[in-house]
Amino acid sequence: MIRTVFISCVFVLVFGKAPVYQLDSDTIIPDEYIVVFHTDTSSKTVVQHMKNFADSFIKSKNSSTEILSEFNMKNFTGYAFRGPISVVEILQDMPEVEFIEANQAGCYYC
Repeated sequence: MIRTVFISCVFVLVFGKAPVYQLDSDTIIPDEYIVVFHTDTSSKTVVQHMKNFADSFIKSKNSSTEILSEFNMKNFTGYAFRGPISVVEILQDMPEVEFIEANQAGCYYC
């Protein structure tokens, strides 16, 4: 019994979906998301992910999906994109994606 629970927990941790944050916020920018990679994701994997993203979601004739910006800092690698929630649902299953967050409109001097 304990072994089964342990194996189930490991399976969820290793193969679980990347969480999506802030979907219910009052300040979201509709159809804009930030994708963040795990910190140990290799640059080769990031390049391949971006190529696959472009091939799958951007290059199709009727696509409204576009990359808005890319981030490559010491402990933060990812990108922002505009596209439908269906793309987010596909990205959640990719093992290199740590989490996805709805983009927010901020007010710094309110």
